[in-house]
Amino acid sequence: MDRVLDALKTLSDDSARVLRLAKRWLRCLDSGTDLSQSNKRMYFTFYGELADRLFAFRNKWWVSPEAFEEADRKTVGLKDAVDYFEEAVFDLMKYVDMHTLKSYQLVEIFTPTIKKFGKAVGLLGELIDHMEAEERPDERPIWDQETRRLFFGGTPLREFSGRAKAQMEILAAFQRRGWPRSVPNPTRWSQKKLSDTLEHLNAGLPEGSPIRFEIRNRRPTWFSPARRSPRTSKTSP
Repeated sequence: MDRVLDALKTLSDDSARVLRLAKRWLRCLDSGTDLSQSNKRMYFTFYGELADRLFAFRNKWWVSPEAFEEADRKTVGLKDAVDYFEEAVFDLMKYVDMHTLKSYQLVEIFTPTIKKFGKAVGLLGELIDHMEAEERPDERPIWDQETRRLFFGGTPLREFSGRAKAQMEILAAFQRRGWPRSVPNPTRWSQKKLSDTLEHLNAGLPEGSPIRFEIRNRRPTWFSPARRSPRTSKTSP
């Protein structure tokens, strides 16, 4: 299961970079301008890495099917999500460099393609959250709304005042969903508000806290510093 999870995380990290640049490209096309040459090179570099990762992921599945088939049995929708992601990745590449089309024509074609890719990235992220939560079901935080206290492993980490409404809204969102690794951005907050809220949330946790919060792929995310690997320490703005 760990091997499959690590491979999915790699795909998720790479796809988030491609998605950000693809959206930037779409904004440029919509405004009648062109993406800078440096951003174009970056896009194709990132896209190439993502395509390589996807091929490597499929190759691992073909060469060592037992681990992946076991993960597919334990995780409902794994194969369907990966198939949809693969389809979205290759759809995205078909339309990004059609020099013979006008900008408005590219916008018409590119918009639903990016939306599909964004949906595929989101599904992949939700799948990873689910797999991580199921992997260690006893190692999840608990948010007690009535006492306004955050627990982990039965130990209280912090008690919140009534003024920390934004922080408690994030904790409530995690609690409602059973503490997956990430949840959607509450009420579509700006990234600055989300970043400030998580910074204040972390500041109130005790030194050596077993959990911390960050933004990952534009979503509030919790993690355990003791188990963090170099690869998963990257944060997407």
